[in-house]
Amino acid sequence: MRTRSIHTSELDLSSIGISAPLHHPRPLSSASSFTTASRACSPGPDDGLISRSGMALMRSVSSASLASTPVVPTYPECSAKYYMRNTKVTWDFSAPSGGGAVMSCSGDNVVFFSRGDRVHYKNIATGEEVGQLLRLREGDGDLRVLKCAPGGDLLAVGTSTGLIQLWDIKARKKVVSWMHKKTVSAMAWNGDGGILTIGGEKGTIRHYDTRIGLKNISGMKEQARKVTRHQGCITVLEWNVDGRIWASGDSSGTVYCWDGNGKERVPLDVGEFVQRRKKMQHGGAISALAFCPWQPRLLATGDVEGVMQLWNVNPLNQHSNATTPGKLELGVPITSIHFSPHCKEILTTHSCKLSPSSPSNSAITNNNTPTNLTNTNTRTRTTRTTSTRTTPNPLNTNAPLSLPWPCQTPPNAIVIHAYPSLRHVTTLIPSLSVSSFSSSSSHSQSQSPPQTPGEEEGGDSAKEAIVGSVMNGAGTRIVVANGEGKMGVVEVWAKRKEVKRVPSFLGATIR
Repeated sequence: MRTRSIHTSELDLSSIGISAPLHHPRPLSSASSFTTASRACSPGPDDGLISRSGMALMRSVSSASLASTPVVPTYPECSAKYYMRNTKVTWDFSAPSGGGAVMSCSGDNVVFFSRGDRVHYKNIATGEEVGQLLRLREGDGDLRVLKCAPGGDLLAVGTSTGLIQLWDIKARKKVVSWMHKKTVSAMAWNGDGGILTIGGEKGTIRHYDTRIGLKNISGMKEQARKVTRHQGCITVLEWNVDGRIWASGDSSGTVYCWDGNGKERVPLDVGEFVQRRKKMQHGGAISALAFCPWQPRLLATGDVEGVMQLWNVNPLNQHSNATTPGKLELGVPITSIHFSPHCKEILTTHSCKLSPSSPSNSAITNNNTPTNLTNTNTRTRTTRTTSTRTTPNPLNTNAPLSLPWPCQTPPNAIVIHAYPSLRHVTTLIPSLSVSSFSSSSSHSQSQSPPQTPGEEEGGDSAKEAIVGSVMNGAGTRIVVANGEGKMGVVEVWAKRKEVKRVPSFLGATIR
């Protein structure tokens, strides 16, 4: 039996759910969702004939094209998705009377940390035993800050009385000391390790050229540049990698960026617009600052309310300096931020959950409400919900948590975020005691029902809260410290493989 082609005017289009005419005003492009078979049956601009079988095929293909295809995220070879894990390298420390973690790491992977009024060190590359570098005298005050000079051999020590000491790391001896005006609350070295920036509890910041101080202390103090802009205690200071920009954060949530040449007495005009003026303002005290090593003008800021923001520090930009997306409300206080030098990933460490009455935590409920991703340029908040959530076995503390994105950040955790999307990559709850490693290998999942992150015994206690972290010189590990007086090494990233350039065959001379 022959099939007769009929004209579209003979069809009842409403019976098959098509209200628009089938005549196309222009030919189908190569990006069309129709298949090759359907195109053969599709009407062209000058063809008004169509077969019944072609109509059915067109309708089925169009319906199938409406189904969304899940996007599978990809990760670089050196990503923390594949490498982040706990190690068995742990040791004890003791916080000073002021609390927190006083620690720093040199470029040679030597970690310096406090034990009361003493400063100890441990080489995490060689695994040597803990040694003692110095002990403060009775009138020197309590330890407040330790900071290793980048690429150098100096360690700066700051105390509650304003005492500043510089120690030669390799020789293990003090080279110079002087009295700062006020209590030292934050310190940072510039890129070449010559300028030491010191912040105090009253909001005053001073820059000391230690190259002069090694020869003439009084001359260094006379030439020290003073910055008075903050109204609260200086909590964090940070220089970018090329030494052209530095940032300061205080207890009121204000962040300022400054020109590194020292000639400017006012901060750079960067931030997001608040009442027609640019400001970099958080709702809580600033607890972390980090400049990106592969994009020197990219700055990450974090606060005690669990909010991380990203900024493009470019004063020539007439619009907002907040990136898009540029804000993550993680719901758990941020204690440190690190950029990976090997791939485009950002690491944040977190302490205990905020109280339910806290403004930042009020939006995060117990029904797995996800993280809020905010576009700071348009000041509109986009909240995406996740209907299902995978629950890991809390006994397996060596493995990262497999959480969907977006997700509620567990307390006392290390979280990796992809840049620039800020998507969640992986999460790890560090284990800083030897017993936890033995228990994780001897228990099975059937012995205990799985729990949500942070609900395991003591998971949300102040003792297990991460109070600080430092990155090693190679940028592959971090050392974390908790409120229980434990420190431990966590593997995070692998080194990026350098591509070896092979001479081209076409470039060779043929004789």
